[in-house]
Amino acid sequence: MWKTCVTLALLTCVQVCAHGPMHPRVAGGDDAKKKAWPWMVSLHDPTCHFCGGSLISSEWVLSAAHCFIGAGYKVSEKSIRVYLGKMTQREENKNEVFKEVQKIYTHDLYNAKTADNDIALLHLSSPVDLKTFWGNENKHICLGDSGGPIMSEYDSQWVQFGITSWGESCDKPTLPGVYTSISQYQQWITDTITNHPSQNLPTFVTLRITP
Repeated sequence: MWKTCVTLALLTCVQVCAHGPMHPRVAGGDDAKKKAWPWMVSLHDPTCHFCGGSLISSEWVLSAAHCFIGAGYKVSEKSIRVYLGKMTQREENKNEVFKEVQKIYTHDLYNAKTADNDIALLHLSSPVDLKTFWGNENKHICLGDSGGPIMSEYDSQWVQFGITSWGESCDKPTLPGVYTSISQYQQWITDTITNHPSQNLPTFVTLRITP
């Protein structure tokens, strides 16, 4: 028996539904093992998945601003469901649960044209039971990856240091993927969370997985 400690720490949309069927796999990726990435969330509008995100506490999800606001569109809280434990977008998972969103916070200086400050926080309507799992190990940005985390293992812990922002094309190794650096937004994340009128201010979530 072994344990893996997973910590979401803070270091130094493309609207898929409107653009045809979703790719059956992440570009260049493999199927994620069950319970492997428990902090991953799938954001759905009334019809399907449109962006990803990461659970940084039982009540807060970190994602990208462009998933919710841009030229000619703004996503409302009432239209979003946050899924955890969703292993596939093609069918229901018996372990999946969903939460509604109480409030979306996008960075005040987000620029849709330049993608500057492409970061957002979602405050959930109720806390998440951290026993639920969903995930995918991204190899390159593709439709639906927006808002998901880029992570690295450090000292036996998984640490998030970026948020998927944009890329020129799917599965093109010569073209870069662009990510929002979390280290530049530590203060914004902390201020947004701590200024929220909640009696139960969150701490960043640590999950222990025992297979």
